[in-house]
Amino acid sequence: MSVSFIESVWSALRAQHARGGPDAPWLVAFSGGTDSLALALLLRRFARAEPAPKITLVHIDHGLHEASRDWAAAAELLSAKVGFPFHAVRVSVSSANGIEAGARTVRYDALGSLLEPGGAVLTAHHQQDQAETVLLRLMRGAGVEGLGAMAAYRRFRDGWLVRPLLDADRRELAEMVRNSGLEPLHDPANDDRRFDRSFLRAEIMPVLRGRWPAMDRTLARSAKRRSSLAGSCSGSSPLLRT
Repeated sequence: MSVSFIESVWSALRAQHARGGPDAPWLVAFSGGTDSLALALLLRRFARAEPAPKITLVHIDHGLHEASRDWAAAAELLSAKVGFPFHAVRVSVSSANGIEAGARTVRYDALGSLLEPGGAVLTAHHQQDQAETVLLRLMRGAGVEGLGAMAAYRRFRDGWLVRPLLDADRRELAEMVRNSGLEPLHDPANDDRRFDRSFLRAEIMPVLRGRWPAMDRTLARSAKRRSSLAGSCSGSSPLLRT
């Protein structure tokens, strides 16, 4: 685990602590997968070293797989091992606009309903997620605006949506989880190539990385620059745009 990686995450967490205030609780979107488990482990380390608000891991059960209740129970066990309070919410997903979009909508609705004023929802989106999001948005016709991709933080309901791992490489997160001795959960939907992101991740990204090994870092950097430019032009904070 590199020093620059830790400092990047610590900087994002300190900034949110100052932004939201010392008593504004943090909710962590916790699937129990490698990425969210790594974020939980980092938060445990952060909370032991610095002042931190109350942190709760929130698992959204989309009910899209017959084993989803078992995954929720397994996520609760992982949460106990990490040492944070746990809360599970079961939701119903509409497929009217596609399963991916429907799941995303109800997931954020559920998280937002739990958010206290000034609090924050933290997600484990990382550098590779950012690169995928840039390409997905461009494929969906977002144009130049699509390069802004995901913001490091933005207003969300009465609080904030924060992505402290956007500069992190997925490989560092996976290494951290391996070293922890904990076994992350795996949702088979992540391998289902009917879904755009799964198809892009499995079929397209490996080919692009074979030609351009630094593409994840390059696309993530482009997204950050686009957000900064958009913020400068609008007069708002560059990271409040999404």
